[in-house]
Order: sequence, then structure tokens, then C-alpha cells
Amino acid sequence: MHGYIRSVATASLKGGHGAVILPEYHGKILLLHQYRHPTRKWHYEVPRGYGEPNTPLDVNARKEIEEETGGVAAELVSLGEFYNNTGYETAPVALFYAKLSSVGTANENEGIESFVWLTVKELEEWIANEKITDGFTIAAYTKAKLKGLI
Repeated sequence: MHGYIRSVATASLKGGHGAVILPEYHGKILLLHQYRHPTRKWHYEVPRGYGEPNTPLDVNARKEIEEETGGVAAELVSLGEFYNNTGYETAPVALFYAKLSSVGTANENEGIESFVWLTVKELEEWIANEKITDGFTIAAYTKAKLKGLI
């Protein structure tokens, strides 16, 4: 018999569901330049968060956009469910594509230093050249691309 370790997010125990959003504004993809303590590195990634318990997925996604970018999603399209690490994590996250109608400033309280604006071609180059290594960002990009949204 083998033992297994798994990670259960506190938010999911309380009925929360994570949201990952690929935001587009005026034809460019918005990425956050954010410090992540587990890796002790700065990463380029899309907005995301655990979400509030018993709150609809789209409401959580819109809230994350507002909290992290000061922006408003004019259009929000579900890209489906995603498991980041099926060998360790229990909870899926909801992936979204968002067309923003406005953008504010980076939320420094969330560890976000700045925004980066990339064309889809530049985003693909950054992924190919390992400037983007965040799995959530790569998953959201892939789903949006395959669904013909970008």
C-alpha cells in the first residue's frame, strides 16, 4: 500500500472555486509581473485567485480582475475547468477569457509590480522562450487559442 500527499486549498473546503483569467484590452494580452514566494522569483502571469465561497465562478473572475488590475471585464467567456497538478492538488480552477473595457493600476498589495502588454505572437514567443513558466497562464492561453478567441 502506498501513501499519497495531496493539497487541499482552504478556499475549496469552504465552497470557493479558483478563477484564472486571460485578459485582453485593445488587442493585447495583459500579464502581471508578480512575485511568488514559493519559487522566490518574479513571474509573468495572468490574474487569478481562489474565489469567495458559494459565489458564482463568473463573479469571482470579475472580482479578481478588479482587485488585481483595477479593470472591468466587458465580456467574460468560460474556457472550462483546469487541474493544475492532478498528482497533488484536489481542486480545479475555472479558466476564463476576458475582454476588458478599462484597466487601472497594478495592485502592489497583491505583490504585483507592474503590467506587461503583449500581442498574441509575443505571448507565444515568451512561452516558447520560457519567459512565461506559469502553468495557469499557459493553460488559459492554450484554451483561448484553441477556442478561437485569440
